[in-house]
Amino acid sequence: MTDLLGDPVARYAGESLYSGRGAVVYDDLVRRDSAELREFIGLVRGKRWRVLEIAAGSGRVTLPLMPFVAELVAVDISTDLLDLLDERARTELDDDLAQRLTLVAADVRHHVPEHASGFDAVVIPTASITLFDAAERAALLTRLRRRLRPGGTIALTVRTPHLAGERREIEVDEGLRIVEESDEATGRHRSTVFERSGAGRWAAYSVDSFVLPPALAVAELERAGFEAIERRRIRRDAAGEYEFLTARVAEIRAPYIEFFTPSSAWGRLEAVRATGVRVEFADGSEALCATSGLWNANLGYGNPAVAAAIDGANREAATLPLFRRGSSYARLAAERLLDFAGRDRFDAVLYSTSGSSALDAAIKLSRHLHQVGGDPARKRILSFRGSYHGMTMSAMSLTGAAIGQGPYAVDERWSVRIDHDDLDALAVVLDRFGSSIAGVILEPVLGSGALPVPAAMIDALGAAADSHGFLVVADEVATGFHRTGPRFASDEWHRAPDLLVTSKALTNGTSAAAAILLARGPADVLRSDENWFWHGETQAGSPQSCAAIIATIDEFERQDVAVSAARVGRRLGRYLDGVAIRSTRAESVGVGSFRALHLVGRDGTPLGGAEVTELVELHRSYGVLVQPGPSAVQFVPALTYSDTDLDELERRSDLAIDEFLA
Repeated sequence: MTDLLGDPVARYAGESLYSGRGAVVYDDLVRRDSAELREFIGLVRGKRWRVLEIAAGSGRVTLPLMPFVAELVAVDISTDLLDLLDERARTELDDDLAQRLTLVAADVRHHVPEHASGFDAVVIPTASITLFDAAERAALLTRLRRRLRPGGTIALTVRTPHLAGERREIEVDEGLRIVEESDEATGRHRSTVFERSGAGRWAAYSVDSFVLPPALAVAELERAGFEAIERRRIRRDAAGEYEFLTARVAEIRAPYIEFFTPSSAWGRLEAVRATGVRVEFADGSEALCATSGLWNANLGYGNPAVAAAIDGANREAATLPLFRRGSSYARLAAERLLDFAGRDRFDAVLYSTSGSSALDAAIKLSRHLHQVGGDPARKRILSFRGSYHGMTMSAMSLTGAAIGQGPYAVDERWSVRIDHDDLDALAVVLDRFGSSIAGVILEPVLGSGALPVPAAMIDALGAAADSHGFLVVADEVATGFHRTGPRFASDEWHRAPDLLVTSKALTNGTSAAAAILLARGPADVLRSDENWFWHGETQAGSPQSCAAIIATIDEFERQDVAVSAARVGRRLGRYLDGVAIRSTRAESVGVGSFRALHLVGRDGTPLGGAEVTELVELHRSYGVLVQPGPSAVQFVPALTYSDTDLDELERRSDLAIDEFLA
């Protein structure tokens, strides 16, 4: 038996209807019923399905199903009931059938085993779905849907008690009685079984559940991404009416295209709301976000000050393009941004609409400045292998990770790449191409894998830029706004960059916005050059984005995010370092609140894409959103996380990581 209980402690620990003598009494009660069993056998007969059974109990449904299934994973919270099932399986099943059965002890309120996936059917017998409240049911149904193959079936029973707020006593036989009580206002329901011993004493075993009308159960199934197939009454007795429900995984045909998602999954995981550090989904589930909305929402989701600023700009201006005229919004935001970044380092702002577009502009600007400066041969751009700079065509030419450059015929003739920590390779490149390099564009921490660029490499590039005459461009689309600790990661460089690209947290993710900050030298060249720089984007520097920039910077200062960012970074570093200490298969890398856990398989080889996706999905099943990376999962949480939320994040992530490594 696979034991996955651990912490949190099971809800029914201690003497209850599902433990100790109570488990035996419960077993005697439920094995008297065969109506439900007939329905489950009819569902799977002749199909040879892989089946997942939730709340398997002592095997009343499990064992009779075995001759009809290809494989069955039986999950229950009660180890006492699973012990009974294990004993019966050994005595009642032949070797062939026994090999098809896996028993798992787990609290499915928090966890459905990840290896339990790709099933044809999930069955939930004995009205066990009512053991969960509405939020727990929503989360459970979401997890179960992900364990089913497309079109897979879920089958369950729902009991509607006869009582409506009053206390009811049912005499099963001379020595066994059931007392039921329900609270109509809250829907809570308590069943207590009384057993009389030979000495005439009565022992009581209780369990709490929730009244779940069948119509509500169908609605919850549909909300979780199922479509109802059948609903019918199968039994009526003193305890209530029992209905058998079946539904299948609904086919979802989203009218929009999702990025980096196979078309079969478009629309399947649709977010509907995000507040603070939590994201809610259309199926009713919720997750702690450890990605800051793709590294955007450093302040957390739904900051009211930023929202109010955007609303004001919408009402006052709507749109004011920067084509052949300026705007007060663009001027005020540029002044605020330069004050924040440091006027001793930067002197002008060029607006863009995304990190990728800004990197395209930075490539053009690097070449433009040399063209104006009388050195038009400088066209090459140096970047790092494994880096990520965006998905527009020029940004793809910089990117050192494989993202389709070949199939899309990206022109990489002017790109030179080296490893981010290879000083010898840098020396070779400078010797061969030094006079033709327009600029080096680097992420201070590689976005793919959260690998910090060593200080020795940054110092060497700065010295080479001064001696060879090319520009240093800091791609701080992800690392800016205290993500790595300081305002910008390049604040700690001995030589300031000539250009700095920022986006994502620039507006706390609320607007399609980016900015290039120019040092005084490049800014003076543009000011003195009457041959304008050929770049323009309709929405760049929009009133909404500029208002958001000002409000975001104000909020960073008002909330003293520099302090909270340091606290979150320390906590995150300690946590991931602790994971690496526990397992030789894990390595913690990164800086500040921009970190990754790199993993290898049992054979010591780095994880492949499918395994990384599995770990990301495993986190999602526990209610945590993490970012996939090369052989890694990345943690980039909001800088405003409370210690309480970080405790919960670590607990949930531990469950996912420990199961994956196990």
